[in-house]
Order: sequence, then C-alpha cells, then structure tokens
Amino acid sequence: MDIKIYPNLSKFKDSNISAPPSKSYTHRAITVAALSKNSSKILNPLISEDTNATISACRQFGADLKINKRDLEIYGFDGSKRIKSPVLIDVKNSGTTLRFFTAISALCEGCVRLTGDDSLLNRPNTPLLNALEDLGAKIFSNDGKAPIDVCGRLKGGKTVINGSMSSQFISALLLSTPFAKEDTTLCLKEVKSRPYIDMTLEVIREAGGRIIRNEYGYFIPSNQVFNLKSFSIPGDFSSASYFLVASSLIGLNLVMTGLKDSAQGDKIILDILKNIGAQIEWNKNEGRIRVSSTDKKFARLKSFKMDIGDTPDLFPTLAVLATRCDGVSELFNAQHLRYKESDRISKISKELRKMGAKIIEKRDGAIIGQSNLKGAVLESYGDHRLAMALSIAALLADRPSIIKNVECVDVSYPHFFDDLKKIGTRMEVVT
Repeated sequence: MDIKIYPNLSKFKDSNISAPPSKSYTHRAITVAALSKNSSKILNPLISEDTNATISACRQFGADLKINKRDLEIYGFDGSKRIKSPVLIDVKNSGTTLRFFTAISALCEGCVRLTGDDSLLNRPNTPLLNALEDLGAKIFSNDGKAPIDVCGRLKGGKTVINGSMSSQFISALLLSTPFAKEDTTLCLKEVKSRPYIDMTLEVIREAGGRIIRNEYGYFIPSNQVFNLKSFSIPGDFSSASYFLVASSLIGLNLVMTGLKDSAQGDKIILDILKNIGAQIEWNKNEGRIRVSSTDKKFARLKSFKMDIGDTPDLFPTLAVLATRCDGVSELFNAQHLRYKESDRISKISKELRKMGAKIIEKRDGAIIGQSNLKGAVLESYGDHRLAMALSIAALLADRPSIIKNVECVDVSYPHFFDDLKKIGTRMEVVT
C-alpha cells in the first residue's frame, strides 16, 4: 500500500492523541509471563504484527494466552519445566522475537528451528549464537543468520557477549539463563541501547527474577522461578516522537497521553526538543505531554548534536527534525542501525536527499543541514520507522509526496495514519 500526502491541502489543527503502548515493553512482558509458573495479566499491551509474533511463539512453546480488549491473560510454561519443543517457529519480521526465542529454545530438550521473512533472514545474530554455544547449546545457522536450529539444553557457565550490534542479544540471555542448569556469568563488551536492557531487567525483577550486576556484566543464579502477576505497559516514546516532532515544526498545539515515566531511553526526545527551542511540558504523574504552538508554521529550531548509541529508534525522526533546524546538526554513534529492518542510516539519508535535504552519510550517523524539502516518491524499504519518519517529512515539503509500502507501520503503530489524519493531514491511498 502506498500513501500520498498533500501538505499544501492539509489543514493542521490542535489535537489530542493517545500514544500507542510500548512495543519493547510488550515483547518483554509477554515473554516473562510465558516463562512464569502461574498466570499473569498484561495490561494495555500493544497488539501489532511484531508483538503477535511473540504471542505466537509463546503459544508454540506451551503458554496459554487469551487476548482481551484491554489486557492479555497468560498462563506460562514455568521456564524449562513445562516447555514444549516446537519444530518450527516463524517470527515473521520480528527481530526481537527471533533473538529472545532463539535463547529460550535452548531450554527445550529437542531441536527448534527459527525462521522469518526475507528481511529478517538478513539480520546477523552471531554474538548471541556464540554465547549460547558457550553455555552448552548446539546451534546451526546460515552464517549467523536465520534459519537457526537450536538443539540441547542450556547448561550455564561463563560467556562474553558483544552488545555493539544489538542489545537484544543480551536481553535474550538475561531471559533464558535464569532457567539454566548451572549459574551463569555474562561478561559484557561494547554495549549499545542500554535502556532496552534496563527494560528487560525491570520486567524480570517484577517477576521475582534475580539478576546480579557486577563489574564485568551480570551474574544469573540457576533454576529460578518467575512469577509475574501483572504488568502495565506504558506508552511508547519511540512512536510518540513522530507527532512530538511534527507538532513542534508545523505549529500546532498537541496533547499526547499515556506517556508516564519509564526506563525507555527514547523519552530523551523531550529534552532534545526543549533544548532546541520547542515548547513542551510533561506531567509525569498523569503521563500527559503538551506541545504548545509557536504560532509560526514550519518553525525553525536550533541545530543539535546527538549521540544515538542508546536511542537508535529515534534516528529517522531526528534526521527529519534536523532538516528544519537552523545550522548543521549531527547524529552519531549509531552504526548498529545498519543491522535493523533496513540499513537505517543509508536509507533515511537516501530518501531525504530525494527531497532535497542537505545530508552527508557517515559510518556511524549523518550530518544534516537546514533544508527546504520538496515532495518526492519515497521508499519505506518495508521498515516501519522509515515509513513513519518519511510521512512526517512529507508534511514539511512544498508539494505532495508518495511513501511506498507503508503497511509496515503495523509492526509498531497500527493506527499511525489514523492519528496523522487527526492532526489535519490530507492523504489518500494510491495503490
């Protein structure tokens, strides 16, 4: 499906938008609930293509899940005690599901094969696979990529895990090693995206899990029992960033709700916008963010420099924001973005250049100058974050733009285009 956005025909208006639930927290809460001994309730979960992949995997491993209107009820398989050994797990496009359940597959007695769509089959997993082999599992893969076959039980022991490519490798081990036969020591190297590890630890500890931080990484006692009774999913700051940036630039009053404080690193978007001149207030207790109009359409804010090491999902949004900031902005320490659903550094740079953006791609980021964007035909590459960021860029252009293959937004924000209409965007489906 392709979308055509008409910035000149759009009548932007003050709006209230409820942030979608956090995809990252939903993945973790569902997984920990499935690993738990008894029943759990997950409140306000995100139900999307990505989280449905995790729901499906949990069911195949033996968890009983019931999807209600506002919550999920999950009866878990108690670590390795009641886990089943599915022959094949298709995780679709979900890298999180692939990494988490590759590690969880090592709790089974039999062999499990994990696969996914074409995009996922190109994503590297070697650091995780090497660590699982160090801890006793037998792994077979396509040079570190899916399909991945996991055989044999996780024994425990000691391993070194490099987190420079993805923190999901570390989270996967933190989720699985509490059920190993022996204690485990994880020694960490070059960790990126640490807030995502913090989210994993938060949910594990809520379930009574014991993860001990030390000078090298983590010590995980063996033969644990998880008991996650309930967990409420906060709003997603990654998803909220698109509308926070849009409203800061196009001059409208926006209220976003459902955004209470949490371990999400992407909440830093609020500090970035404040520091460059946007008018933003955050009531943490109520979870309400208010963006106030500057009474000037396409307001130019101050340029900025940003280390994206811990907040890679903000990169496409910040690249769009930078095109409307005075001077030159820089995004750096984001080389791990080249291993996401697409090479996000390369692809967002290419598409924004189509719109006339002054952007220089670097190995670990980009340098972006203030630019007058023009309408263009833009490719999402099947990457949900590119599709949404480019839709915001289209609002800033001088004429209509077409964004191709936008159905991928269902991965994390199924109602994105409904919310885009709420702020007055004129658009139409063209295929």
